[in-house]
Amino acid sequence: MSEKLHYLTSTLVPQYTEYRIDDQCMPEKCIRFNAFPPLCLCDIFAAVAEKAEKENLPIHFLHHPLDDSIHGIYLPTLQAALTQSDIFIPGETSFTDLYAASHAEKLKKTFFDAVTVFNSARTFHNLEEEIYIQHMDFSRADLLCDEFLSRLLAGRIKKENAGKAYHRFFGAASINGNLCYIPQLTETVEKRYFIKGRPGTGKSTFLKKIANTLLEYGIVTEIYHCSLDPNSLDMVIAREIGVCLFDSTAPHEFFPVRTSDEIIDLYKECVTPGTDEKYASRISELETTYKEKITEGLTLLNELYQTQDSFFGALPPVDTKAFQLLKQHALQTIFG
Repeated sequence: MSEKLHYLTSTLVPQYTEYRIDDQCMPEKCIRFNAFPPLCLCDIFAAVAEKAEKENLPIHFLHHPLDDSIHGIYLPTLQAALTQSDIFIPGETSFTDLYAASHAEKLKKTFFDAVTVFNSARTFHNLEEEIYIQHMDFSRADLLCDEFLSRLLAGRIKKENAGKAYHRFFGAASINGNLCYIPQLTETVEKRYFIKGRPGTGKSTFLKKIANTLLEYGIVTEIYHCSLDPNSLDMVIAREIGVCLFDSTAPHEFFPVRTSDEIIDLYKECVTPGTDEKYASRISELETTYKEKITEGLTLLNELYQTQDSFFGALPPVDTKAFQLLKQHALQTIFG
């Protein structure tokens, strides 16, 4: 059976314009659909996926962070892809600005409000980080990382060229709650490391050092960013050496289920004992406020989705002949 991976290449919440990293990773043979009705694209994506499956080609399904729908397809063997852009991203002009200006304004305002709320949630997360940073032994964390890399790369020689980095997201906050594709993405990875800790205990820094070193050794590396803060990393996968490391804390907390799974606990190893207990009240207060903001943001995402859905639902029927021609064009472009 050919490889099938599911992940996201963008997130809606960290800044005023959509943070897209597929632009850095997508091949030259790429069809971009600009604000097409979702139902049309579902049919086209399904046709491409069906043909790829028949030809036993690896398929990467790119999910939309708003509703988990298929947002694109990437076929690595053919170096080809199809992706979709949104109609509500501020700073971009779409047909809604011409045909339904008030509707477009509502979409963009709701999106802006959601981004503002999620950024506010991140502020409270950062305040919790500050507590642990004050009691963190960073030299110990550096030593742990160096020791880990020594074991991981023992006997390996750096390749002449640096490895290729693929930047993605494994999940996001959506109208369906928290999306998380870690289990699916790591299903075939032989060795998984569960990075435990607290905010500010160096999990992302640990992962960045691992990713950078893997790339220096010429190893193809998948780098998964935090959907709330793309500057932070949440997972690194190096499939050619069968290794994965990921931030295994809420809202994507997992525990070992295989004999080969292993935990790296940065709180236990690097934070002053008793920090949790000493600041329990303040931490609880910050986490409660953070969760309230996330809930508020999810409510706005639902409003955004409903507003967009109602707009597409009011459009006239698609010209069947024109649509079939478009689908055939997509298949011909991708498969030749």
